Amino acid sequence: MDIPKADVGGIHVKQQSISELTALIVDFSEHIRALMNMHLRNEGLKEVFQVADGVAAIEKYRQVRPSIVFVDFILPKMNGLTVLKQLKQIDPQAKVVIVTAVSSIEIVRLAKDLGASYYILKPWQPNKLSEVLRFVFNIQGDKK
Repeated sequence: MDIPKADVGGIHVKQQSISELTALIVDFSEHIRALMNMHLRNEGLKEVFQVADGVAAIEKYRQVRPSIVFVDFILPKMNGLTVLKQLKQIDPQAKVVIVTAVSSIEIVRLAKDLGASYYILKPWQPNKLSEVLRFVFNIQGDKK
């Protein structure tokens, strides 16, 4: 399949397709991981990985280098902001989305300052994951 390219000021940029993306879900709740996995797979992602704690998230990221990471704020062993900070040290271009029930302006500010790509509050709607993928990767329309 030929991927369209955009001409941005004389620079050709390859447009990504959702079917080329991989994701890492980091959440202590097996139920939440299963729901996110199902929705991301239904979106057409190439592969979705799952872990239950912050330390495992760092290890898995190093192993598979996913296109995007969805990480809860409250995790065993290492909170989501620490995971975000460490992922950005490994790869400054890492796409990390904080997904949490913790609604705090301070946490949102810290996440933004640390380089989070987006912040989703739980409970989330399935279409929110799709919106975030399209926003973070600047994907227009249905590219499944």
